[in-house]
Amino acid sequence: MKTPVCPFVLAVALVAACGAAHAADTIVRTVDEGGIRDQWTLASGATLATPQYPVDVARSAPVDACMALGYRIAPDGTTSDFRVLKQWNNASGELEPVDGAWASFAQSAADAVSQWKFAPRADATPEAVYTVATLTWRGRNVTDARTLQSHCRITNLAAQISRATPDDDLTDELIDKQYRLNDAVRRAPEDCDFP
Repeated sequence: MKTPVCPFVLAVALVAACGAAHAADTIVRTVDEGGIRDQWTLASGATLATPQYPVDVARSAPVDACMALGYRIAPDGTTSDFRVLKQWNNASGELEPVDGAWASFAQSAADAVSQWKFAPRADATPEAVYTVATLTWRGRNVTDARTLQSHCRITNLAAQISRATPDDDLTDELIDKQYRLNDAVRRAPEDCDFP
């Protein structure tokens, strides 16, 4: 017999998903990687979490990989609205090295960036901004760090976003839903069971 799903957790996940949909509709300033320094700094005590190498990819076909992950910084300094903008690996270039690898790398990237917390600079008014982070994973350690990062670096974020196709959103939507579900599970009371 299945244990019922905790209604509180489902409500939290639904509210979070609706909030993400609304946030995606809000127009914010687009800033290239590193361009937030004039307005934002890391929050006191915060660190930039690094993405973990996906276990399923490490077992099946470890590769050196990079990903450009777009994300929104809200006025409160939290991150959301993750979007994969570019990806590459040393085994097959932009093609997925094994089934599910890009989704695993994307989830790892979103998990890390979701932990980042920013604070507005003393002389800046906190305004939402959309930017990008270039993240790397070294499974084989055969590609030097600078070369690996260069395969995914985006120098003109606004132009990259304008070239995106509607198909690009599927992965982004799944990443965001999975992140919010994982977050809801982490915050759920211990007596809740999930299907």
